[in-house]
Amino acid sequence: MENTDFYTELSIKYGELNHYIEWCRDNCTDKWSINILTEAGNQPGNYLFKFKNSTDYTTFILWKS
Repeated sequence: MENTDFYTELSIKYGELNHYIEWCRDNCTDKWSINILTEAGNQPGNYLFKFKNSTDYTTFILWKS
């Protein structure tokens, strides 16, 4: 993805990642991506969500709060 100005790192428990991905697919109006920093197992994994525009980023931050 070209623009990485809008990103957030999340700690997500095993089995909950699909919920975040589905939300992005359903609600983002522009390109977004996810990088797996560490996969979830017994401990939550770390994931970096990147957004091309500030509106999608802001909406995602408010939704996950």
